[in-house]
Amino acid sequence: MRRRRYSEADLRAMIPLYLDGALDAADRAQVEAYYLQHPEVLTQFGESSRMIELLDDAVIVQPADPAFTTDVLGEVARLRPLPRLWQQLPPCPPVTALRWATEIALLVTLLVLLWMHPWAPPINPLECHLLGDETWTLGQPAGVRVVVRHEGRGRELPSATVRLSLHRERWRRTLLRARTNDQGTVDVDLQLDPDITAGNYLLVGEAEALGARATVSHRVRIMPRVTVAVTPLAAGFVVGDPLLVRVTATDGARRPVDQPLPWRLATNSGVLLARGVVTPRLGQALLQVETSGRLPAGRVALLVESPHGSVSVPLQLLPRLADELRIEAPD
Repeated sequence: MRRRRYSEADLRAMIPLYLDGALDAADRAQVEAYYLQHPEVLTQFGESSRMIELLDDAVIVQPADPAFTTDVLGEVARLRPLPRLWQQLPPCPPVTALRWATEIALLVTLLVLLWMHPWAPPINPLECHLLGDETWTLGQPAGVRVVVRHEGRGRELPSATVRLSLHRERWRRTLLRARTNDQGTVDVDLQLDPDITAGNYLLVGEAEALGARATVSHRVRIMPRVTVAVTPLAAGFVVGDPLLVRVTATDGARRPVDQPLPWRLATNSGVLLARGVVTPRLGQALLQVETSGRLPAGRVALLVESPHGSVSVPLQLLPRLADELRIEAPD
């Protein structure tokens, strides 16, 4: 077995262990060999031991004063914070429930105040935006765009789950389930089911991502598909006399529709007149276009605009003849 070698400082520190008999034979031999070569070490150790004994004898333990101890403990008790109300009462279930209810109410109030603070960070990191027309028409696609953003990161979120649904009172219909593209958007042309009727609805968009959910709503008005018929009441009209035209507006079930319809009277050179007509509840209106003598005779076109396009009807304007035939007598 290889013998351990110690420095002089280690050997001096091992002298108390040597005197107590706590060293093994090998270490004892090294310590004995060291102080045989350095007898002054034992002399210094003896002087240090005597100095420690003298110091121990010089220290006199003073007995504690009971009155002083009582005063100190009383002052400490007086400076302690006052106990809370529920700590002064004896513990019982009603007091414990009241304590928990009070602390929960205070915590909820603190959270609400933090949420209402303008500098507070948003609790829901998602933002969902719904873009689209406010008026839809049955039988035509409705363009809608959904944008999902992360408010904290300030950028769009790809692969977010999006659902679009149409609400009306207790009625609900899911229109789309999709995921956002790399730009964080969903662009779609919604095709309405045939059983959806005209009226006011609420389009609701829901987005889910990163364990959070955001909801946004958008009011839309669904209009019926309108069919417009324009019928002139005469084959031709004299310049200066009113143009009489019957305008009829019906939906897909041939029911009359109350619909505002703009119209234009135009020729190849440009628009002569532009007005509007509203079909009442019966779905028919008599369009009376006042003309003047400044309008040129010839063919004109009456264009009535509908939600699904325009209806053009050609009309013939006839020149006005003299009311009286003047005959001059010969000389």
